[in-house]
Amino acid sequence: MVSATNTGRAGEHLVAHLLILRGCHVSIVDSEGVDLWVMTPAGDTINIEVKSAYPRAPEVGRNRSIRYAFTLHSTVKAEYMAFVALDLGLFLLRRPLAKNAKQCAIPRRHFTPEAMEETINAHLLLKPPS
Repeated sequence: MVSATNTGRAGEHLVAHLLILRGCHVSIVDSEGVDLWVMTPAGDTINIEVKSAYPRAPEVGRNRSIRYAFTLHSTVKAEYMAFVALDLGLFLLRRPLAKNAKQCAIPRRHFTPEAMEETINAHLLLKPPS
């Protein structure tokens, strides 16, 4: 079983890698509430909190879709959150959720290459690598 620390680090490195391929300069930082400092090709600087997960099996008798469950902390200080599906190598970029949110579950069907590109472009105005 992979530790929570290693799951988090893997997600941070995956998001950094994918943003670097889009021309960003990325620093992985060890700061409470912020995981990445990013400078876009346009020179804008942003910070990102990364949340990583592997899929959870559907609960018997409940919604049968596979979901990723992300634990949230009230210390998020970042402008953006990246929710990473580690088994797929994809992430969704979103604005932080409400401060009182403790958990976020995202269905597997939401993690597609197209959805990832859409969220990156919507928030950071970055195009996929050529």
